[in-house]
Amino acid sequence: NDVGAEEYQKAIDEISPAALVNENTVPTILAYGPRDIVVPPAIKYSLLDNLDKYSIVHDYIEFPHSGHGLLTVYANMCRCYCGNLYCH
Repeated sequence: NDVGAEEYQKAIDEISPAALVNENTVPTILAYGPRDIVVPPAIKYSLLDNLDKYSIVHDYIEFPHSGHGLLTVYANMCRCYCGNLYCH
């Protein structure tokens, strides 16, 4: 029995980070690789929209040559960015 579009969307909505955003969400950093073949990069828009909707402080970083796991060099850059931003 194939899953229909409606059931598929319901299952995705239940695990989507965007569905978890509310007024109690903490400041968030999003790091995306547009070459991701596991999670379509376009998914980020619903998360960004919900963060804006609830006025959650957030930063979006895109690593242009990365996929789902980010490349090591870019992951190190992300750690440095986070360290500079939050570890003073």
